[in-house]
Amino acid sequence: MKVFRRICLVILLLVVGTVIGLGGSYLYYQRVIQPQEHERYEKKLKDLQDQYEKELKKAQAAKKMREKMGTSSVDLLSANQEAVIENFLKSNHFIGTVLLYKNDRIIFQRGYGYADYQAKKWNNPDSLYQWASLQKSLTAVLIMKCAEEGKLRLDDPLSKYYPSILGSSSITLRQMLDMKSGLKLKRPLSTKDNQDILTFDIENAFVDPDKIGNSEYQSVNYVLLAGILQKVNQENYYEYLKDKIFTPLHVKHFGFNTLSPNSKMNKMVSYRSPLNDLDSYANPVTISPDSFIKELGTGNIYSTAQTLLETQLGILQGKIISKDDLNALRDSADGYYGGGVYNFSDHFFAHGLIVGYESEMYITNDGHNAVIAMSNRSFPAPSFTKAYNFTTDLYQKMMEDFPTE
Repeated sequence: MKVFRRICLVILLLVVGTVIGLGGSYLYYQRVIQPQEHERYEKKLKDLQDQYEKELKKAQAAKKMREKMGTSSVDLLSANQEAVIENFLKSNHFIGTVLLYKNDRIIFQRGYGYADYQAKKWNNPDSLYQWASLQKSLTAVLIMKCAEEGKLRLDDPLSKYYPSILGSSSITLRQMLDMKSGLKLKRPLSTKDNQDILTFDIENAFVDPDKIGNSEYQSVNYVLLAGILQKVNQENYYEYLKDKIFTPLHVKHFGFNTLSPNSKMNKMVSYRSPLNDLDSYANPVTISPDSFIKELGTGNIYSTAQTLLETQLGILQGKIISKDDLNALRDSADGYYGGGVYNFSDHFFAHGLIVGYESEMYITNDGHNAVIAMSNRSFPAPSFTKAYNFTTDLYQKMMEDFPTE
């Protein structure tokens, strides 16, 4: 009996001890462990929230940067190389898009400044710019393509197509391509003239016999060449250009500023900066379809910088006309004009300027290296020399300051 009582007492004590132990453990957990766990949980939750907010801000900043720089931005330069380019562009007050092409690949493509200052819309590689006179390079290639197909000859006199033009029997299409025809206009086209530019130029063009064979830049040459393209192909110039160049090269992001009511005008804003404030956006240029009425065959294409490059490289690669015929078309040297561009021993250059837009291309004749600069701001007293020096300096920085990989 005593043994049984002792056993029961031990069991009771064990039960009571267990209960007390459990109770103490529970109280300890509630008063010590649980607050600590809650504190750790709250800290972990806060850390997660902080991390989320940090990632969200990064994503928002990245989105903003994509909107600013565009989806096609490329930067394969080192920090030092990039600084060289940035400082050069800043010192030249450049806004627009710059594309650097080296050893057959784009190594840098970026937008600078505003496409629309009032709307705070940034320039980027997807921005559209006016080609202006760079378009003449395509008109020239199309003339050579027609020569390849036997539709015309470069030694055809202008009188074969427009006999009413005074002196037209004295000059050839070849001379017109090289701006050595002596063609001029009696007066410039006015917005008051109720006729298209081709009709106007036919009625007002004449040949100055003293200028035949001498270089003199006159856009009337290329307006008439565009008219000849329409004559021999029985097709609208713009449709013919699209069918024979842009479509086979599979390029996108381009358009024509024409007088058609359905034409889609490039919606960027261009600016003219005063001499005392070259970084100013205070003088936006008013642009209407009438601004391009004079530019048949000479300057009413717009596109991205990359589309401009891809088009020119496709031509160099013989995809539109043969390489031999391209060389024959651009047979001038020492910087003289020939076939829509200025030709040098190892590269060609073209410069375009219209309604506040300025575009330049410097491309090596082998097509391995190029600089494209397209801007929606023009400066006081723009000139061929300034534009050529700008792109040449940029090209030299790309080739000399950046080690070849």
